[in-house]
Amino acid sequence: GGERFSDNEELGSYLQEKLDSRISTGSIKVKLLEKAFPVAPVQARINGEQRENLRQVADLIKSKLKQIPGSRNVEDDAEKEIQQLVVQVDAEKASRLGISNYDIQRQTSLALEGARASVLRQKGEQYNILLRSDVDSRQQLENLSIKSAYSNRSVLLKEIASIEVKPQLSSIKKYDGQNSITVRSDIRPGYSAVEIEKELKDKLSSANLLGVSLLYDGEYKQIKDNFGILTRGALFALFLIYLMLVMQFHSFIQPLVIFLTIPLALVGSVLGLLVFRQPLSFMAFIGMVSLTGLVIRNAILLIAFINDARARGLTVEEACEDAVERRFRPIILSAVTATIGLVPLALSGSSLFVPLAIALIFGLLVATLLTMVIIPVVYSLLVREHIEVEA
Repeated sequence: GGERFSDNEELGSYLQEKLDSRISTGSIKVKLLEKAFPVAPVQARINGEQRENLRQVADLIKSKLKQIPGSRNVEDDAEKEIQQLVVQVDAEKASRLGISNYDIQRQTSLALEGARASVLRQKGEQYNILLRSDVDSRQQLENLSIKSAYSNRSVLLKEIASIEVKPQLSSIKKYDGQNSITVRSDIRPGYSAVEIEKELKDKLSSANLLGVSLLYDGEYKQIKDNFGILTRGALFALFLIYLMLVMQFHSFIQPLVIFLTIPLALVGSVLGLLVFRQPLSFMAFIGMVSLTGLVIRNAILLIAFINDARARGLTVEEACEDAVERRFRPIILSAVTATIGLVPLALSGSSLFVPLAIALIFGLLVATLLTMVIIPVVYSLLVREHIEVEA
Protein backbone atom coordinates (compact mmCIF):
# COMPACT_ATOMS: atom_id res chain seq x y z
CA GLY A 1 0.00 0.00 0.00
CA GLY A 2 1.02 3.60 0.55
CA GLU A 3 3.76 4.85 2.79
CA ARG A 4 3.20 4.11 6.43
CA PHE A 5 5.16 7.09 7.79
CA SER A 6 4.94 10.65 6.57
CA ASP A 7 8.53 11.51 7.51
CA ASN A 8 11.67 10.14 9.12
CA GLU A 9 10.75 11.55 12.54
CA GLU A 10 7.61 9.41 12.69
CA LEU A 11 9.62 6.36 11.62
CA GLY A 12 12.27 7.05 14.26
CA SER A 13 9.63 7.51 16.95
CA TYR A 14 7.93 4.25 15.97
CA LEU A 15 11.21 2.30 16.06
CA GLN A 16 12.18 3.81 19.42
CA GLU A 17 8.88 2.82 21.03
CA LYS A 18 9.11 -0.74 19.67
CA LEU A 19 12.70 -1.16 20.87
CA ASP A 20 11.92 0.28 24.31
CA SER A 21 9.03 -2.14 24.76
CA ARG A 22 11.04 -5.21 23.78
CA ILE A 23 14.47 -4.56 25.31
CA SER A 24 14.63 -4.49 29.09
CA THR A 25 18.26 -5.33 29.86
CA GLY A 26 19.86 -2.64 27.75
CA SER A 27 19.17 0.57 25.87
CA ILE A 28 19.04 1.39 22.16
CA LYS A 29 18.54 4.89 20.81
CA VAL A 30 17.21 5.72 17.38
CA LYS A 31 18.85 8.90 16.07
CA LEU A 32 18.08 10.84 12.92
CA LEU A 33 20.84 12.38 10.85
CA GLU A 34 21.91 15.55 12.65
CA LYS A 35 21.00 18.70 10.74
CA ALA A 36 21.28 22.29 11.87
CA PHE A 37 22.64 21.81 15.39
CA PRO A 38 24.48 18.65 16.45
CA VAL A 39 23.33 18.92 20.08
CA ALA A 40 20.53 17.34 22.07
CA PRO A 41 17.27 19.30 21.67
CA VAL A 42 17.03 19.69 25.47
CA GLN A 43 20.27 19.78 27.43
CA ALA A 44 21.04 20.91 30.97
CA ARG A 45 24.62 21.12 32.21
CA ILE A 46 25.13 20.82 35.98
CA ASN A 47 28.36 22.22 37.44
CA GLY A 48 29.70 22.04 40.98
CA GLU A 49 32.41 20.73 43.25
CA GLN A 50 30.61 17.91 45.09
CA ARG A 51 30.03 14.97 42.75
CA GLU A 52 27.38 13.51 45.02
CA ASN A 53 25.33 16.72 44.76
CA LEU A 54 25.72 16.67 40.99
CA ARG A 55 24.45 13.10 40.90
CA GLN A 56 21.39 13.93 43.01
CA VAL A 57 20.48 17.00 40.92
CA ALA A 58 20.99 15.04 37.70
CA ASP A 59 18.58 12.36 38.93
CA LEU A 60 16.09 15.10 39.88
CA ILE A 61 16.27 16.71 36.44
CA LYS A 62 15.88 13.36 34.70
CA SER A 63 12.78 12.55 36.73
CA LYS A 64 11.28 15.98 35.93
CA LEU A 65 12.08 15.63 32.24
CA LYS A 66 10.44 12.21 32.04
CA GLN A 67 7.24 13.75 33.40
CA ILE A 68 7.07 16.29 30.57
CA PRO A 69 5.08 15.11 27.52
CA GLY A 70 7.21 15.00 24.39
CA SER A 71 10.52 14.08 26.01
CA ARG A 72 12.21 10.74 25.35
CA ASN A 73 15.64 9.10 25.63
CA VAL A 74 16.35 11.05 28.82
CA GLU A 75 19.91 10.32 29.98
CA ASP A 76 23.01 11.83 31.53
CA ASP A 77 26.69 11.49 30.73
CA ALA A 78 27.84 10.71 34.28
CA GLU A 79 30.35 7.89 34.34
CA LYS A 80 29.10 4.80 36.10
CA GLU A 81 31.09 3.59 39.09
CA ILE A 82 33.10 0.44 38.47
CA GLN A 83 34.51 -1.91 41.08
CA GLN A 84 38.29 -1.84 41.25
CA LEU A 85 40.82 -3.77 43.31
CA VAL A 86 42.87 -1.34 45.38
CA VAL A 87 46.19 -2.67 46.72
CA GLN A 88 47.28 -0.85 49.89
CA VAL A 89 50.96 -1.68 50.42
CA ASP A 90 52.54 -1.68 53.89
CA ALA A 91 55.67 0.12 52.73
CA GLU A 92 57.64 -0.45 55.93
CA LYS A 93 56.97 -4.19 56.06
CA ALA A 94 57.65 -4.62 52.34
CA SER A 95 60.93 -2.76 52.69
CA ARG A 96 62.08 -5.03 55.51
CA LEU A 97 61.43 -8.03 53.28
CA GLY A 98 63.31 -6.47 50.37
CA ILE A 99 60.18 -5.90 48.23
CA SER A 100 59.98 -2.62 46.37
CA ASN A 101 56.89 -0.88 45.04
CA TYR A 102 58.16 -1.58 41.54
CA ASP A 103 58.22 -5.32 42.26
CA ILE A 104 54.62 -5.25 43.48
CA GLN A 105 53.40 -3.05 40.65
CA ARG A 106 55.09 -5.01 37.87
CA GLN A 107 54.14 -8.46 39.08
CA THR A 108 50.50 -7.67 39.94
CA SER A 109 50.13 -5.99 36.54
CA LEU A 110 51.63 -9.04 34.86
CA ALA A 111 49.24 -11.33 36.76
CA LEU A 112 46.13 -9.33 35.97
CA GLU A 113 46.79 -7.84 32.54
CA GLY A 114 49.62 -9.93 31.11
CA ALA A 115 52.64 -8.79 29.13
CA ARG A 116 54.19 -9.48 25.75
CA ALA A 117 56.69 -12.27 26.16
CA SER A 118 57.77 -12.77 22.57
CA VAL A 119 56.73 -12.49 18.95
CA LEU A 120 55.65 -15.29 16.61
CA ARG A 121 56.50 -14.76 12.95
CA GLN A 122 54.68 -16.97 10.50
CA LYS A 123 54.16 -16.61 6.75
CA GLY A 124 55.20 -12.99 6.76
CA GLU A 125 52.82 -12.10 9.61
CA GLN A 126 53.79 -11.13 13.13
CA TYR A 127 51.80 -12.15 16.23
CA ASN A 128 52.41 -11.06 19.82
CA ILE A 129 52.72 -13.79 22.44
CA LEU A 130 51.15 -12.68 25.71
CA LEU A 131 52.09 -14.09 29.07
CA ARG A 132 49.23 -13.98 31.54
CA SER A 133 48.40 -15.68 34.84
CA ASP A 134 45.16 -17.43 35.75
CA VAL A 135 44.38 -15.04 38.62
CA ASP A 136 40.67 -14.24 38.39
CA SER A 137 39.59 -13.51 41.96
CA ARG A 138 40.55 -11.40 44.93
CA GLN A 139 41.61 -14.48 46.94
CA GLN A 140 43.94 -15.68 44.20
CA LEU A 141 45.48 -12.22 43.96
CA GLU A 142 46.10 -12.18 47.73
CA ASN A 143 48.01 -15.49 47.37
CA LEU A 144 50.10 -14.16 44.48
CA SER A 145 53.80 -14.71 45.13
CA ILE A 146 55.83 -11.50 44.87
CA LYS A 147 59.54 -12.00 44.24
CA SER A 148 62.14 -9.43 45.28
CA ALA A 149 64.44 -8.24 42.53
CA TYR A 150 67.20 -7.76 45.12
CA SER A 151 67.12 -10.84 47.37
CA ASN A 152 65.16 -13.28 45.17
CA ARG A 153 62.97 -13.84 48.21
CA SER A 154 59.27 -14.48 47.56
CA VAL A 155 56.37 -13.54 49.82
CA LEU A 156 52.63 -13.65 49.38
CA LEU A 157 51.01 -10.36 48.44
CA LYS A 158 48.64 -10.50 51.42
CA GLU A 159 51.64 -10.50 53.78
CA ILE A 160 52.75 -7.04 52.67
CA ALA A 161 49.54 -5.45 51.42
CA SER A 162 45.78 -5.37 51.92
CA ILE A 163 43.44 -5.69 48.96
CA GLU A 164 40.08 -3.94 48.97
CA VAL A 165 37.30 -3.61 46.42
CA LYS A 166 36.31 0.04 46.02
CA PRO A 167 34.01 1.85 43.59
CA GLN A 168 35.90 4.14 41.25
CA LEU A 169 35.05 6.45 38.35
CA SER A 170 36.78 5.60 35.10
CA SER A 171 36.83 9.30 34.14
CA ILE A 172 35.70 12.64 35.58
CA LYS A 173 34.09 15.24 33.30
CA LYS A 174 34.76 18.92 33.93
CA TYR A 175 33.37 22.16 32.50
CA ASP A 176 35.05 25.50 33.20
CA GLY A 177 37.24 23.81 35.78
CA GLN A 178 34.33 22.30 37.75
CA ASN A 179 32.92 18.80 37.91
CA SER A 180 30.07 18.52 35.44
CA ILE A 181 27.19 16.25 34.47
CA THR A 182 25.04 16.89 31.40
CA VAL A 183 21.43 15.70 31.22
CA ARG A 184 20.05 15.26 27.70
CA SER A 185 16.67 14.53 26.18
CA ASP A 186 15.36 14.01 22.67
CA ILE A 187 11.88 15.15 21.71
CA ARG A 188 9.00 13.36 20.05
CA PRO A 189 7.62 14.53 16.69
CA GLY A 190 5.20 17.42 17.04
CA TYR A 191 6.75 18.79 20.24
CA SER A 192 8.95 21.84 20.68
CA ALA A 193 12.31 21.73 22.44
CA VAL A 194 11.77 25.35 23.50
CA GLU A 195 8.47 24.54 25.23
CA ILE A 196 9.90 21.45 26.94
CA GLU A 197 12.88 23.43 28.23
CA LYS A 198 10.56 26.19 29.48
CA GLU A 199 8.41 23.66 31.35
CA LEU A 200 11.52 22.06 32.84
CA LYS A 201 12.66 25.46 34.14
CA ASP A 202 9.25 25.98 35.73
CA LYS A 203 9.41 22.58 37.45
CA LEU A 204 12.91 23.31 38.80
CA SER A 205 12.19 26.88 39.88
CA SER A 206 11.24 25.79 43.40
CA ALA A 207 13.56 22.76 43.65
CA ASN A 208 16.59 22.59 45.94
CA LEU A 209 19.61 22.34 43.63
CA LEU A 210 22.09 21.80 46.49
CA GLY A 211 24.24 24.77 45.53
CA VAL A 212 25.16 23.58 42.03
CA SER A 213 24.91 25.80 38.95
CA LEU A 214 22.63 24.92 36.06
CA LEU A 215 23.26 25.90 32.43
CA TYR A 216 20.81 25.19 29.63
CA ASP A 217 22.76 24.79 26.40
CA GLY A 218 20.49 22.71 24.19
CA GLU A 219 18.90 23.57 20.88
CA TYR A 220 17.21 26.72 22.23
CA LYS A 221 20.50 28.30 23.33
CA GLN A 222 22.19 27.37 20.06
CA ILE A 223 19.36 28.93 18.06
CA LYS A 224 19.35 32.06 20.22
CA ASP A 225 23.10 32.52 19.84
CA ASN A 226 22.90 32.11 16.07
CA PHE A 227 19.88 34.42 15.90
CA GLY A 228 21.95 37.09 17.60
CA ILE A 229 24.84 36.72 15.16
CA LEU A 230 22.51 36.70 12.14
CA THR A 231 20.52 39.69 13.43
CA ARG A 232 23.66 41.80 13.91
CA GLY A 233 24.84 40.89 10.42
CA ALA A 234 21.45 41.75 8.92
CA LEU A 235 21.33 45.13 10.66
CA PHE A 236 24.81 45.98 9.41
CA ALA A 237 23.83 44.99 5.86
CA LEU A 238 20.69 47.15 6.06
CA PHE A 239 22.78 50.10 7.22
CA LEU A 240 25.05 49.73 4.19
CA ILE A 241 22.02 49.45 1.90
CA TYR A 242 20.57 52.61 3.42
CA LEU A 243 23.78 54.54 2.76
CA MET A 244 23.84 53.40 -0.87
CA LEU A 245 20.19 54.36 -1.35
CA VAL A 246 20.79 57.81 0.16
CA MET A 247 23.58 58.37 -2.36
CA GLN A 248 21.43 57.03 -5.21
CA PHE A 249 18.23 58.98 -4.51
CA HIS A 250 19.83 62.03 -2.81
CA SER A 251 17.21 61.76 -0.08
CA PHE A 252 17.03 60.54 3.49
CA ILE A 253 13.27 59.89 3.34
CA GLN A 254 12.96 57.77 0.22
CA PRO A 255 15.24 54.95 1.51
CA LEU A 256 13.08 54.82 4.64
CA VAL A 257 10.01 54.44 2.44
CA ILE A 258 11.77 51.57 0.64
CA PHE A 259 12.59 49.92 3.99
CA LEU A 260 8.85 49.71 4.78
CA THR A 261 8.78 46.58 2.63
CA ILE A 262 10.87 44.69 5.22
CA PRO A 263 8.19 44.55 7.98
CA LEU A 264 5.67 43.64 5.27
CA ALA A 265 7.80 40.62 4.35
CA LEU A 266 8.19 39.63 8.00
CA VAL A 267 4.42 39.78 8.51
CA GLY A 268 3.90 37.52 5.49
CA SER A 269 6.53 35.02 6.64
CA VAL A 270 5.13 34.74 10.16
CA LEU A 271 1.59 34.43 8.77
CA GLY A 272 2.69 31.58 6.48
CA LEU A 273 4.43 29.73 9.30
CA LEU A 274 1.33 30.04 11.47
CA VAL A 275 -1.02 28.87 8.72
CA PHE A 276 1.07 25.78 7.96
CA ARG A 277 2.01 25.20 11.62
CA GLN A 278 5.72 25.40 11.02
CA PRO A 279 8.17 26.41 13.80
CA LEU A 280 9.99 29.72 13.78
CA SER A 281 13.26 27.85 13.39
CA PHE A 282 16.72 29.08 12.52
CA MET A 283 16.20 28.15 8.85
CA ALA A 284 12.92 30.10 8.79
CA PHE A 285 14.78 33.10 10.20
CA ILE A 286 17.40 32.75 7.45
CA GLY A 287 14.54 32.83 4.94
CA MET A 288 13.24 36.07 6.46
CA VAL A 289 16.67 37.69 6.28
CA SER A 290 17.06 36.54 2.68
CA LEU A 291 13.75 38.23 1.83
CA THR A 292 15.07 41.69 2.60
CA GLY A 293 17.10 41.86 -0.60
CA LEU A 294 14.22 40.62 -2.76
CA VAL A 295 11.53 42.94 -1.45
CA ILE A 296 13.85 45.96 -1.28
CA ARG A 297 14.68 45.43 -4.95
CA ASN A 298 11.00 45.72 -5.93
CA ALA A 299 10.58 48.87 -3.85
CA ILE A 300 13.70 50.41 -5.38
CA LEU A 301 12.35 49.82 -8.89
CA LEU A 302 9.00 51.33 -7.94
CA ILE A 303 10.54 54.45 -6.33
CA ALA A 304 12.89 54.88 -9.30
CA PHE A 305 9.95 54.83 -11.73
CA ILE A 306 8.02 57.30 -9.56
CA ASN A 307 10.99 59.70 -9.55
CA ASP A 308 11.38 59.26 -13.29
CA ALA A 309 7.71 60.11 -13.84
CA ARG A 310 8.00 63.21 -11.64
CA ALA A 311 11.05 64.29 -13.62
CA ARG A 312 8.83 64.14 -16.71
CA GLY A 313 6.50 66.68 -15.11
CA LEU A 314 3.84 64.50 -13.51
CA THR A 315 2.47 65.28 -10.07
CA VAL A 316 3.22 62.99 -7.13
CA GLU A 317 -0.15 61.25 -7.37
CA GLU A 318 0.10 60.86 -11.13
CA ALA A 319 3.69 59.62 -10.86
CA CYS A 320 2.68 56.98 -8.31
CA GLU A 321 -0.20 55.77 -10.47
CA ASP A 322 2.00 55.69 -13.57
CA ALA A 323 4.78 53.72 -11.82
CA VAL A 324 2.37 51.13 -10.41
CA GLU A 325 0.70 50.70 -13.78
CA ARG A 326 4.00 50.24 -15.60
CA ARG A 327 5.74 48.02 -13.03
CA PHE A 328 2.83 45.96 -11.68
CA ARG A 329 3.07 43.08 -14.14
CA PRO A 330 6.89 42.64 -14.11
CA ILE A 331 7.09 42.78 -10.31
CA ILE A 332 4.18 40.37 -9.81
CA LEU A 333 5.51 37.95 -12.45
CA SER A 334 8.99 37.89 -10.89
CA ALA A 335 7.49 37.18 -7.45
CA VAL A 336 5.22 34.42 -8.80
CA THR A 337 8.05 32.68 -10.68
CA ALA A 338 10.23 32.80 -7.57
CA THR A 339 7.51 31.26 -5.40
CA ILE A 340 6.79 28.54 -7.98
CA GLY A 341 10.45 27.57 -7.84
CA LEU A 342 10.20 27.21 -4.05
CA VAL A 343 7.09 25.02 -4.09
CA PRO A 344 9.00 21.70 -4.48
CA LEU A 345 11.10 22.65 -1.46
CA ALA A 346 7.96 23.44 0.54
CA LEU A 347 6.47 20.07 -0.37
CA SER A 348 9.65 18.09 0.36
CA GLY A 349 8.58 17.24 3.91
CA SER A 350 12.01 18.13 5.27
CA SER A 351 11.93 19.60 8.77
CA LEU A 352 14.96 21.66 7.79
CA PHE A 353 13.87 23.21 4.47
CA VAL A 354 10.05 23.41 4.71
CA PRO A 355 10.08 26.36 7.20
CA LEU A 356 12.66 28.11 4.99
CA ALA A 357 10.50 27.71 1.86
CA ILE A 358 7.27 28.72 3.62
CA ALA A 359 8.88 31.87 5.03
CA LEU A 360 10.23 32.83 1.60
CA ILE A 361 7.01 32.11 -0.32
CA PHE A 362 4.56 33.91 1.96
CA GLY A 363 6.93 36.75 2.79
CA LEU A 364 7.62 37.42 -0.88
CA LEU A 365 3.96 37.24 -1.97
CA VAL A 366 2.57 39.38 0.84
CA ALA A 367 5.36 41.96 0.61
CA THR A 368 5.06 42.20 -3.18
CA LEU A 369 1.30 42.75 -3.12
CA LEU A 370 1.41 45.26 -0.28
CA THR A 371 4.40 47.04 -1.81
CA MET A 372 2.29 48.00 -4.84
CA VAL A 373 -0.20 49.69 -2.50
CA ILE A 374 1.64 50.94 0.58
CA ILE A 375 4.84 52.28 -1.01
CA PRO A 376 3.01 54.71 -3.41
CA VAL A 377 0.67 55.84 -0.62
CA VAL A 378 3.48 56.54 1.86
CA TYR A 379 5.56 58.19 -0.85
CA SER A 380 2.72 60.55 -1.73
CA LEU A 381 2.29 61.45 1.96
CA LEU A 382 5.96 62.05 2.79
CA VAL A 383 7.38 63.49 -0.41
CA ARG A 384 6.22 67.03 -1.09
CA GLU A 385 5.24 68.32 -4.48
CA HIS A 386 7.77 71.15 -4.66
CA ILE A 387 10.81 68.94 -4.00
CA GLU A 388 12.98 68.83 -7.10
CA VAL A 389 13.70 65.30 -8.24
CA GLU A 390 16.80 64.51 -10.22
CA ALA A 391 16.29 62.11 -13.08
